[in-house]
Amino acid sequence: MLDGAQVAGMQHLSVGRDGSFGDLLIDGVGSLVSVTGTTSPEARGGGATLPFVSYSVIGRNGTGNVTVRNGGSLSVSATVRGDGSPALDLGRDPGSFGRLSIIGSGSVVSMSAQSVLAGGGPGEAFNPLLRVGRDGSGELNITQGGKLLMHGGALATVADARNTSLYIGGVNSTTIGGKGTALVSGTGSEIRMTGADPHLAVGWGPQAFGQMTLADQALVDTRVLEVGGAGGTGVFKMDSASTNLSGQFAAGTQSGAVFVVGSGGGVGVATMANGSRMTISNPGSNGAGVLLGGTALRPGGDGSLTMTGGSRIDIQAEPGLGILRIGRDGSAMVRMRGASAIDVGDGQVIIARDKGSDGTLLMSENSSLSAGWVGIGRNKTETGDVDGGTGTVVLINSTLTAPTIVVGTNGFLGGTGTIVGNVTNYGIFAPGNSPGVIEIDGSFAAQAGSKTILEIESDGNGGFLTDLV
Repeated sequence: MLDGAQVAGMQHLSVGRDGSFGDLLIDGVGSLVSVTGTTSPEARGGGATLPFVSYSVIGRNGTGNVTVRNGGSLSVSATVRGDGSPALDLGRDPGSFGRLSIIGSGSVVSMSAQSVLAGGGPGEAFNPLLRVGRDGSGELNITQGGKLLMHGGALATVADARNTSLYIGGVNSTTIGGKGTALVSGTGSEIRMTGADPHLAVGWGPQAFGQMTLADQALVDTRVLEVGGAGGTGVFKMDSASTNLSGQFAAGTQSGAVFVVGSGGGVGVATMANGSRMTISNPGSNGAGVLLGGTALRPGGDGSLTMTGGSRIDIQAEPGLGILRIGRDGSAMVRMRGASAIDVGDGQVIIARDKGSDGTLLMSENSSLSAGWVGIGRNKTETGDVDGGTGTVVLINSTLTAPTIVVGTNGFLGGTGTIVGNVTNYGIFAPGNSPGVIEIDGSFAAQAGSKTILEIESDGNGGFLTDLV
């Protein structure tokens, strides 16, 4: 498709099917492929009562390649309720491979659905679904200012979910999935998900694998971002890039904007480098935050987050509703280096929330974390706080700021740097690193059974002597 040529009205687009290799090029301003049609219930047969709405597949039992460049467009949309979502699959079946490349300013792939029922409900339409590596292998590349735009116009309710979904590796939360990779790179390059309940998952579902890289001023804008969920393995990398998560789900638990790494028995690995920025905001009642190592909906998992080069996370929520949780009932680690920062506002930081969990926070090179309340192996409740799992916080020339910091029985707080706030210790507090000092701008209260470990002198053999207080 070149120089403004257009094809429109089809219900189904397939590129690379049944042992074949297919290659579709959409090149030039005004060039358009539009998948907007339906297949009627009568044509479907078998007693069907709903039509098939728009569906496209790149690589189904074959190899498919689609390139949208130089201002071209691909549109997949639905204006009626169908038997499923308007959808696009890359690498649909095992052994298949599908690639979609969106290259250059003005080049757009758009997916959308319209509401057909005022107020939503069981009869409402379904919102768009894009899977990169459904059962096979898929690759999504967005570069040089290209854009992927997904809009869910169908309305969600508490009882009737209507997610707008992008999965990089995976089918759903219960089915064995494939392998997907995504690259978003360059100024103006973006993935933007709007409308009802946008959900982006990297490595989603049993045995699925996903990897997503944002680089060189690229942007992702959605509501919920999950890495390594529901038994999958996910890798999420940011390098001089931005991610915005905002709003609150209308369906189910009505989750606020959240970044989840490692949940539901999955493994998630996230990195932020070279001044990358993540903003997580929600003016609603269910807060906003970062959750590693399990969630209430999907317990268990292993999550890690590494921040370097002045990278930053800002969590903006209603008073007391922001959260950074490093290990709910799974395992989690956050490593901050090179003047990186996390700001939770007046919300909570909980490290190793439940018994049996473990969480670790390592901060070095003038990094900083600020919150309203910090629990290290300690969980805040409506009436106070209780012991959790095994929590560790180590500062190396860095700053921890919170009015209240509680170290649980199985908690450890130590290192060098500055603590701004009042510390209550039920576990182990170990200032100094041979030699070194940790300054507390606030109070320190040692509870019965707690330990304070101080290095006091050399033992003459290259080690040191300690006193327990």
